[in-house]
Amino acid sequence: MKRQWSVIFFSIWMAAESMWGSLMLPILGDGCIVPAETEKAMQAWAVGMEAPNPAGELHMKTDSILGEYTTSFATSSPSRKKNIKNGAMKLDGITLLPGETFSCYDVLAPFNAANGYETAGAYQNGRIVSSVGGGVCQISSTLYNAVLGAELEIVERHAHSMTVSYVDLARDAAIAGTYKDFCFTNDSRHPVAIKAMVYGDSVTFQILGIETRNKSVRTIKFETKIVSTVNPGDTVVTYDQSKPRGFTKMTQRAHKGYEAELYKVIYKNGQEVDRIKINSSIYTASPAYITVGTGG
Repeated sequence: MKRQWSVIFFSIWMAAESMWGSLMLPILGDGCIVPAETEKAMQAWAVGMEAPNPAGELHMKTDSILGEYTTSFATSSPSRKKNIKNGAMKLDGITLLPGETFSCYDVLAPFNAANGYETAGAYQNGRIVSSVGGGVCQISSTLYNAVLGAELEIVERHAHSMTVSYVDLARDAAIAGTYKDFCFTNDSRHPVAIKAMVYGDSVTFQILGIETRNKSVRTIKFETKIVSTVNPGDTVVTYDQSKPRGFTKMTQRAHKGYEAELYKVIYKNGQEVDRIKINSSIYTASPAYITVGTGG
């Protein structure tokens, strides 16, 4: 992924855009707001003010939110919540010039304690397991939907092995090892920036840039189509002698399997003029898992 660019070139580029209205967005040297200033910066952005400038940042002129999406993590464990907040801040403020490609994995990894991650639930081979960095797929999935709204080029996107609760079918974007990543290219004629916000138990991503689409005439929306459904198999019971008789605990709920498709629907003057398939996604069915105590 190409992330290094010339400050001089960027300044010249932005000067050429000076005829546009602008929203001042701070871009730090390392691509994110320093932790001590995060809350204050978000509050400033929320009311349309200029955010504080902790260290050596540039200013990028933008006039529009090209794409925006929000998901909730209210039911997540404390560790998963921390991972989502940590990941969001790593993506916040990253800027892409025309032609540059962004990789979620390159920015979020490595998934270890030294990089601010904790152990939380993640998917692996049809089971929920504990993994350092569990929850970061909600970051990539939320960003994916913001990029869809901005209509930028999706380079790489993968469905999860099982369904997730925080986005509709075919609207997720999984990250797994080095073999599943979410990548997109800024194929517009102007620079764009990623803005991340975490308020309470929700995370929002915005793609900021210069709006060139005529939204008063042309609008878009995204629709999920379920192609087929597979019911989960019989419940899997594990008997545990270390647990007393009468103990019963569901360790994983059942997941239905699906084949789903995502479409971008384009309207002109309120009339549908095109329907483009964005992706096809397959989610594996998985049974419920229950532990039953057999001890004394």
